[in-house]
Amino acid sequence: MRTKEEVESASQGHTTVDFVQVDLTLISGMKTFVEEIETAVGPKGVNYLTISRFYVAYHLTTRGLLAPGAPVLSVCGPGLTLDYLRVDDLNLAEQVESGISKQSLFFAQSARESCILDAVHMELNERFPQYRYYHVAPVWLSWCPELRPQGIVRTEGLATFPAPFPINYLMKLGSFFIGTSPAEYAAYPVYAAVAGKDALGEARFFDATLKEKEPGKWASSEANRKALWKKLLDITADK
Repeated sequence: MRTKEEVESASQGHTTVDFVQVDLTLISGMKTFVEEIETAVGPKGVNYLTISRFYVAYHLTTRGLLAPGAPVLSVCGPGLTLDYLRVDDLNLAEQVESGISKQSLFFAQSARESCILDAVHMELNERFPQYRYYHVAPVWLSWCPELRPQGIVRTEGLATFPAPFPINYLMKLGSFFIGTSPAEYAAYPVYAAVAGKDALGEARFFDATLKEKEPGKWASSEANRKALWKKLLDITADK
């Protein structure tokens, strides 16, 4: 709220900041968020959307709430894969039941998020070519020994994120030595959103320095993408 007041004050009344408090881990929260956005922007539409939620991106798109040519940008971690991921076990319940360690489960969950977001963004770009859907790094969630570091952003989430030991310790240590602040990193996604096609070309997936990345192996499968799309529509329907 302090940032809201600072921005409005610095703009000398030319900018108004709206804050909507919802739980985006719940479908009901995402539904409320979309409705609040619809009320706030009206027919003008949203110029830029930066959020990693299928429900939000899909409904803002299909309800006509994006301005013409608007970019939708998710900051997570493109290019990872989890070859055994199945759309009927997205929560990895079978892995938990098999006795997978907390550390291995953490890495699998990180790769799963990358698979899902890569697949969703590929489908969004294919289905709605009038908009631009980007998936960019960094993501401190997937910083682990067997994966190339994609960047760490020092946010308050690092202090409370429920990563298992010793990963939580390594994440905090890594953020201190090689992490960037939200203000330092913000230049990359903001540049990607504003510069858009003229500067980034046709690519839609980028690493922490806006170098093009390829989607992960799992998301590159058309069968996986189509099955996931149907599953996500089923999960979020009429919720």
